[in-house]
Amino acid sequence: MSVSARTIEIEGHQVSYTITRKRIKRVNMRIKTSSSFAVSCPYYVPESEIDRFIQDNIPFLVKGMKKMHEREQEEEKSSSTEDGSLIRLFGKELFLEIIPSARNRIEYDDNCLFVFSIHSDDPEYIKRKLELWKRQTLKDLVFELCMKTEKRMGMESPSGIMFGNYKSFWGECFPAKGTLKFSYRLIEKPLDVIEYVVVHEYVHFRHPDHSRAFWSEVSFYDPDYKEHRKALK
Repeated sequence: MSVSARTIEIEGHQVSYTITRKRIKRVNMRIKTSSSFAVSCPYYVPESEIDRFIQDNIPFLVKGMKKMHEREQEEEKSSSTEDGSLIRLFGKELFLEIIPSARNRIEYDDNCLFVFSIHSDDPEYIKRKLELWKRQTLKDLVFELCMKTEKRMGMESPSGIMFGNYKSFWGECFPAKGTLKFSYRLIEKPLDVIEYVVVHEYVHFRHPDHSRAFWSEVSFYDPDYKEHRKALK
């Protein structure tokens, strides 16, 4: 595998991108951030064909990077830990209330997320505590949904379930290894959407592709999967 880094001007903006040559059958493209993308291609594809592929996909890049910019702005907004800021949790936007307390704890209701802290005047401390709480809350929920899904589908537990701040996917299944991955970003999505992601990945253990048989089984366990898919875009 070989990787090269380059830049291109798109609508007056400098955009960086990488070209990765590896053992694949066709040229493909993936948007990474609001100002970068990645191209993957077979070893034998000439530079001229890669350049033509990029030019042909400029409209796709412009649209995708604009969406990525909006997402980055939303993430920056939701990461604020100032008192009164909005925190996205399970599909709702909750007002953050930071309350001085002799004991650290975090609670929430339908309108507010309350952070009780001995360091209520330290924004970085609040940010770390809130992030750790969100990650653990998501883990606990996903583990619970995994056990529920295993029981419904009559499947054994995976050999490993991992979490990370993945931005290119919500969930990922590795049938050969028997493992699953989930993004911490799921904490922002509604509960039924998170459950859809869990079901989606478990069905991949039986159907590694996105064939008709795969979607048929997904729809059996989640009849509203099409709506849930839209909520992830």
